[in-house]
Amino acid sequence: MGGKPFFCQELADAGDQPYMPEFLDPNDRDGWKWANVDGLWFTYLIFSARCQTPLYVGRTNNIYRRLSQHTRRVWWPLVDNITVDSHESAEECAADEAFRINFYRPMFNIAGNRREATRS
Repeated sequence: MGGKPFFCQELADAGDQPYMPEFLDPNDRDGWKWANVDGLWFTYLIFSARCQTPLYVGRTNNIYRRLSQHTRRVWWPLVDNITVDSHESAEECAADEAFRINFYRPMFNIAGNRREATRS
């Protein structure tokens, strides 16, 4: 992985490159550190190769700190990939997180997940 990631569409457009979220390796904590950019907020999606949808969707202004907290979760060994998008404001980030939780219904999101429990 070379160079700095494209954290926002404006940077991708200015560089005449297609926009892609940054991909982080769940086992590379040093890589998480350089993903932080002061003043930005981040929406992150945590994936397992076993699932079509994210296991977890979250937001933070410090990727390293937040992902480090997740490593203590019982579901962390399932994690194969993490994507990160940046936002200029906490409000924009919160709206994106809420949209993604509602859209994907991640298995391990509790707060904000409106998944209905069903009984057989």
